[in-house]
Amino acid sequence: RQSTGAWGDFQEGPSYLCPESSYNFPFQEIVDLGWTNVRKVWLDGCFLTGTIPDNIADVWPHLQSLDLYNNNMEGSIPS
Repeated sequence: RQSTGAWGDFQEGPSYLCPESSYNFPFQEIVDLGWTNVRKVWLDGCFLTGTIPDNIADVWPHLQSLDLYNNNMEGSIPS
């Protein structure tokens, strides 16, 4: 069938999320980029791995919002 470009055309059929066969990216590599004035980090569903480093408040002292849901991370949230 021809697509009309309408929203519903893109919602047909199954959708699969396969983290085991996708590229996994360590969150630590993002933290290590050297950015010091970070205020918001919204990386939900990006197949991130690893933990939130204990020193994240020192690395990103201006951080106000951290959104990492739907990733493959582990460990606790640093205080």
